Amino acid sequence: MYEPAVIHEALNLLRGIWKGVEKEWQTYARQLNLTPAQQHILWNLAFEEGITISALSARSLMHITTTTDVVKRMEGRGLVRVENCPHDGRAYLVFLTDTGRQLWQQSLDSTEAWPLLGQVLNLDPEERQLLMRILREWAGRLQDEAYCDWVKGTTERIESMAGK
Repeated sequence: MYEPAVIHEALNLLRGIWKGVEKEWQTYARQLNLTPAQQHILWNLAFEEGITISALSARSLMHITTTTDVVKRMEGRGLVRVENCPHDGRAYLVFLTDTGRQLWQQSLDSTEAWPLLGQVLNLDPEERQLLMRILREWAGRLQDEAYCDWVKGTTERIESMAGK
């Protein structure tokens, strides 16, 4: 196949998938009375409480200004608390409140809210492994190794919760 045609097809298919995922994410977050950015930060904080805003920004793949604004809105709703960093007077640490943690727990029980992404669950195990391997490889090329390790670690933690 002609290389520009392959790029065209892949680019447009990936964009179509992302737009579908984005729409699902907006719908899902709205059900929790959150924005997608707030929901993403909620999930990130569930695994890394006491993280600096700059580290949260990097982990969330958001600009630090966006992260700061989202955290301030979440703090106003009582979902997070922000404290001065004891080791660096310029930094702030972000923690989930009990309300934020309860909302995160509630969000774990909503796989039906993701009709498109839920299709991954319907794949044969071999197909799912292949898809996830490709996604991990691509993410590894676009993000740093620490990000991919974090995704793997948090995924394992969610899986271990199923056994409780």
